[in-house]
Amino acid sequence: MSESVPVVDEEGGKAETVLSSSFHLRPSLRGDDGDDFLEVDEDNGHQESHQDVKTCPYPFSCFNGRNLFRQKTNDATGVVYLDCAKNIANVSNLFYATGLLYLAQNSIIDHQCNDLEQQGVDQNTSGGSISCLNDNKILGFNPVSLVTNVWTISGILSALFLPFIGSVLDHSKYRWEVGLAVSACIVLIQAAQIATNEKTWLVMTGLEAINASITQITLLCSAAYMTEVQEQVTSDEFSKINTVKFLAGFSNTIGLLVIIVAAGYIWGFNDLQMAQFSQAIGSVLMCVFFYLTWYFLGKRGPAKDVPERENLATAGFKQMLRTAKGLFLYYKRSVFLFFLATSFTSAGVDGLSIVIVTYLKASLLLDSSQIAIVLAILLVSSIPGAICAHWLASKSTPIAALKITVVYSIVLNLCVFKWLEEDMFLETCISSIGWGLIIGLYYPLLHLVFSIIVPKGQEAELSGFFIYCTVVLSWVFPLGATLLNEYSDLKWSGALFSGCMFIGLIFLSFMLPWNQCVDSAKVNLMTT
Repeated sequence: MSESVPVVDEEGGKAETVLSSSFHLRPSLRGDDGDDFLEVDEDNGHQESHQDVKTCPYPFSCFNGRNLFRQKTNDATGVVYLDCAKNIANVSNLFYATGLLYLAQNSIIDHQCNDLEQQGVDQNTSGGSISCLNDNKILGFNPVSLVTNVWTISGILSALFLPFIGSVLDHSKYRWEVGLAVSACIVLIQAAQIATNEKTWLVMTGLEAINASITQITLLCSAAYMTEVQEQVTSDEFSKINTVKFLAGFSNTIGLLVIIVAAGYIWGFNDLQMAQFSQAIGSVLMCVFFYLTWYFLGKRGPAKDVPERENLATAGFKQMLRTAKGLFLYYKRSVFLFFLATSFTSAGVDGLSIVIVTYLKASLLLDSSQIAIVLAILLVSSIPGAICAHWLASKSTPIAALKITVVYSIVLNLCVFKWLEEDMFLETCISSIGWGLIIGLYYPLLHLVFSIIVPKGQEAELSGFFIYCTVVLSWVFPLGATLLNEYSDLKWSGALFSGCMFIGLIFLSFMLPWNQCVDSAKVNLMTT
């Protein structure tokens, strides 16, 4: 899921939300040749871009040259399209996960289970094919563990390499080239996955782990450009850009879900055909959105130089260590504990979608069309969740509202995962409303708390550190789900999720009172 990080507007004193995951974010105010391309407007205090506003490229210029998501600057328009492409990739990958599960289970049934039947073993005495699936392995794991293993590997790779990628985007002039190359790789991998079948699915599974990891790099690129967009426009214009970005990504997500479900219903797709179709339509749509993204986004020089006695390979990691040390020394019971809490709660919430898909497919035996309906309800339900987040924060404090959200998510998932059974599709749809409320409540409140307690003058550096905290433990929940599937039951996934959230709740509970956290943010001690 894409995430937005609030950045404090120092003049207006209010928090704006910006998608961010660079690890030491500072606006890159130099063009590809090193010359400044922005200047400060003395009348309104914001920076104006010297770039000419581009017209829509061919063939989109055929439609009267207009652009539905056109923004004031080229960078803002490009970031909107980048968010659309990322949402398309996320949705198509969820359907692809169900296709991999389908092939993995069929592989066991077609080969190992049928071999037992040919040898005269009576499958009916041990529960038929389901028993055979539970007793046979693929690469040493149950077939259901395939998807959670993919996301475990992806999470570990992201935690290891994102600091380096963030350093490259900050300290080199190849941000645009890296973003374009990664976008091309994502499209090529998903296009290749259209050919997934009984003979190729194991290789395609490895590609999926790579695909999920490199998709995170587009988040870093978006973060770097969004920090510059904030410098190019006024606060009101920046708020509008964020709104358009959210609506564009959300509408594309819902639209793709509708297309896939409708196609599956009309042509009677099984799970594998649904996965192939999702990768096909996703590849086409991503080609369009990535083309528009890198057409509008411009090339940049390095935002800053590599520190002395450091290099690109180590600069990102060393900067994070310095940041963590400073937070521990000066903001131990405010920002430092908040980041620790974020690492665990985000591990739960970010991993919820992929574990839910695995749980719906493996434990509740839903097909791809039913899973799509559940996901659509979940997404729509996140909107009233965001409204509730604003209401809770206004009636108490943002940190209290976040604690309430964490407690609510613990109770809900402890109950739902154990309660749902096969042939309970209606009840599953109702439960998805609760899951959607978690998403809608959690992210706005998390970002609101961060925007208020971040020390003045440290917004850029801590925005990147905040994003890394949201991904550093992203492998924990999928790994736990794998262990549950191997040695217990996926129905205990709710307890695993609640465990992550409970640890985060403990850290939140030891934070200073809210007014003291706010007061401590007014003084930047990390520069002293």
